[in-house]
Amino acid sequence: MKKILIIDDHPIFCMGLEAYLQKEEEITVLPSVQDGEVALNVVKAEQPDIVVHDLVMPDLDTPEHIKWIKRLSPNTQILIVSGYFTESMLIPLLDIGISGFVSKNANPQIIIEAIHNILNGGCWFGTSMQSLIDRVKVGKQLKTEVLTPRELEIITLSCQGLQYKEIAEKLGISTKTVDNTKTNIFHKLSVNSTTEVVIYAFRNGLVDI
Repeated sequence: MKKILIIDDHPIFCMGLEAYLQKEEEITVLPSVQDGEVALNVVKAEQPDIVVHDLVMPDLDTPEHIKWIKRLSPNTQILIVSGYFTESMLIPLLDIGISGFVSKNANPQIIIEAIHNILNGGCWFGTSMQSLIDRVKVGKQLKTEVLTPRELEIITLSCQGLQYKEIAEKLGISTKTVDNTKTNIFHKLSVNSTTEVVIYAFRNGLVDI
């Protein structure tokens, strides 16, 4: 069973999301937490697979809090939820390596879909965040000339949330070819995971989705 922990100071949102998640097979929903310090104790004890974390909470430095979560439970993936965000909020989260972002205004089923995608090794960034990232031209100097057309195709499909098998079917190639190509991409961009590739691509405008 996969463990999901919701860290959010809005009880109604927590109850609603918990109700949806409890209908999902192979998911255990831990009691939601509204306090940052309590949340770290729960993370340390339970080692959840995913933390659904509100972007803005009273008296809480969210980026720093997420860093502590990752220290206490390195394999825990972070899905950020929020009703709004700004560029100054976004950049630190991308640097930390969150696995996704969903607007609180989205249909609850979208949040469920994002969670399943992350549990399957993917990541999830909604269109609202993508459009903002398109305007954030910071970070490393791009070296797109070293990427082949096939590598760029796979990066684009990865940014759309497609998994290895889906990418292979979409491009008419084997999953082994997808795996080998991703390995080359990791090496060229100096990253270690698909999530890092997606974040790199979004931050630097490498793809236009």
